[in-house]
Parts: sequence; structure tokens; C-alpha cells
Amino acid sequence: MAIVRALWPVPDEAGVLAELLHADHRSIATATTVPTPEAVLAALEELYAAPAAGEPDLPEGDAADPVEPAATDPAAVIAAARRRLLTAPSRTAAPAGSPAAGEGPADVIVLADPEDGPRSPEFQFDPDTGQPRDIVVRINRILLADRDPWGAADWWLGRNSWLGGPPASLLGRVPDDRLADAALALVEEGGR
Repeated sequence: MAIVRALWPVPDEAGVLAELLHADHRSIATATTVPTPEAVLAALEELYAAPAAGEPDLPEGDAADPVEPAATDPAAVIAAARRRLLTAPSRTAAPAGSPAAGEGPADVIVLADPEDGPRSPEFQFDPDTGQPRDIVVRINRILLADRDPWGAADWWLGRNSWLGGPPASLLGRVPDDRLADAALALVEEGGR
């Protein structure tokens, strides 16, 4: 369960992990059965072995699809998730205290890219003004983006079964309060 909490919400396109944890996606609060660590690791292995939505299903070992390390190694799973998050469009992180960094430390997600330095995913910013979007700041504070920027980025960029897609892709397409409610649901379920 520590692995799941470290990665929650994982990009669960196949619904494997969600099905394992709680069949109706809301019964976790009343469920008394906790999956075994082996079952969780098997679900994570199956999840990361499956291609993400929209990705081609290449044969194992194809040069275009390098084989990831065994998903039973938590460090390998986390490293793979971080590599995936760093592929999202981003910009050099603004210095703390600048308008583009927001007013507080949790306002804008900053990811430590080992090659390019601190990066902020582009979805967080208004394309016209370059300033952080109000709803993004609100949700980043809920998700404690200053303490767990990778988890916050994964919530925004990973598929969300309650919303029907990655929350970042739904900005401006679904009501802001619906996005905030989904983030609050995660926190209220003890996912953080």
C-alpha cells in the first residue's frame, strides 16, 4: 500500500489498479478487505506493461518502446513515472516570488529535471498572460504541490477515472469546481 500511496493517482488507463483497490471507485471508505502487497505489485506490473491511451501497442523489446525495469521495484516504478511526467510540455521554473511562480510555494508545480533543471508544466499557465491559472493554484494548494510536486503533477497529467481524462486536458472544458472536487476527493480519501 505504501507504493500505491506514493504513486496515487497512477495513470490507470486499464482500470486495473482502481478495480483492485475498490470495485465501484467509491467503496474504499467502507471496504474492510485490503489487497495483499503481492496483488498490488502484480496490478502495478500489469498497469505499466500496458500501453497508455493513444500509444501504439509495440512488441516487447521494440526499439521505439524500451523495456522498463521490473515494476516490482518501487524505485523503478517511481523513476518511470517521473520520466513520463517530464515529457509533458514545460517551461523553466520562474524564480520564487515572481508573478509566474505564484504567491505561495504550493501555487505552481516545479519538477526537478536532472537534465534541464527546475521545470514547471505548461498547463498551469494562462496562454494569454503567462500567469498561473487561478484554478490550478487552488488545486495545487489542495494537493500540497510544494511538498509533493511529482504527486501533484501526476494528478494533473495522469488519467482520472472520475473526470474521464487527465485533469490538465480538461482545463476550460469542465467547470473549475468539478476539478477542485476531484482533487478534494483524493485528499479526503486519505490519498495524501
